[in-house]
Amino acid sequence: VEGHNFDQRKNLVEYDDVMNKHRTAIYKRRKAALNNADLRPDIKDMVSNELTAIAVAHTDERTGVVDKEKIVEMTQNIMPLSSGQQKVIIDARAHEVAKILEDLAEANYDAKVKEQGADHMHLAERLTYLRVLDNAWIEHLEAMDSLRNGIGLRAIGQRDPLVEYKSEAYKMYQKLISAIEAEIAGMIFRVNVTVQSEEAPVETSLTK
Repeated sequence: VEGHNFDQRKNLVEYDDVMNKHRTAIYKRRKAALNNADLRPDIKDMVSNELTAIAVAHTDERTGVVDKEKIVEMTQNIMPLSSGQQKVIIDARAHEVAKILEDLAEANYDAKVKEQGADHMHLAERLTYLRVLDNAWIEHLEAMDSLRNGIGLRAIGQRDPLVEYKSEAYKMYQKLISAIEAEIAGMIFRVNVTVQSEEAPVETSLTK
């Protein structure tokens, strides 16, 4: 009986350890944002990764043909493009598109910083990062709770529930991070910071 109880407690600890690793990683990111860490390099990387994914997704692996019209359409879900910038993408050679998207993102981000002001943009980055992170973390907690409650059914198929839980949890964490980064990239060019007065709280808004 003692051996059985020990095994049960050990399993519970191992389940908890998986969730604790996720929690530690997310809280580390959150603490950095709260402590006014410079998030701009990370956010720029997120934007760059999303744009690269768009370019890859709309490039035919076999022929190398690039659907530049579709790339322009999808890119505008991330950042606004002037008519001139759209033309630059359309007129580009296939192998140049990804690099052009990266250069445009850098230029547009710098323009956004200049428009908002460095301090306000820093605040916009921090608030956007925290908002997305917190919402995604809450959803992840609920998803992980559902996974844990239902994982015992895997034993019916002669599979170790703990092994299955660890495997599924890893995939879910990777999906969580990807979702966080994609949402931040999709929001950062549309967020604006408005300070109404010295006493009033700072407000953020999204432009469509």
